[in-house]
Amino acid sequence: METIFSFWKRLSEVKSLKIISQCRQIPPTYEKRQGCAQVILEKSSDNTIIFFEKGGWQESVSLAFTNVFRWTLDEELKQIKLEHLRFGAKHPVFLFSLIPVEKNLLKSLQPHECKEDTYFGSVLLDDHFIHLNWKVLGPRKNELTEMVYS
Repeated sequence: METIFSFWKRLSEVKSLKIISQCRQIPPTYEKRQGCAQVILEKSSDNTIIFFEKGGWQESVSLAFTNVFRWTLDEELKQIKLEHLRFGAKHPVFLFSLIPVEKNLLKSLQPHECKEDTYFGSVLLDDHFIHLNWKVLGPRKNELTEMVYS
C-alpha cells in the first residue's frame, strides 16, 4: 500500500513531461520521436487529479499536442485508475487500473482493449521521476512510449 500512496503523492507534484515514443512496426510510420510538455494539475477531489498536458513533438517540424488524463485513487481496492478525457470529463475513456506489484513498481491490472489494439501500462517511481510506460500492440501498431513526469 505504501507504493500506492507514494505514487499518489508524487502525482500531485508533477509539473512537466518528457515523452519518447518508438514505433516497432514494419515498415515504421516513424522510428523514434521525442517531445515535452507542461503539465497543469487540477485536483477535483482528494482522490482525483486531472493532468492537462500541452506540448510538442520535437521533429523536423514541431507538432503540438494536448492531452487530458484523469487519475483516480481507489483506497479500498488499492489501485489507481487512469482515464483519457479526450471526449470530456463526462465521457472518459478508461485506459487501465494500476496496482502495486513490488516496491516503486505498478502495473496495469488488465490490458485495455481498443478495437484491434491492446494497451499495457506500468509505472516505475525513482527518486526524481515518474516513468509511465505504454505498450500498444495490434495488427497495425507496435509502439512503446515512455512518459517521464517530474
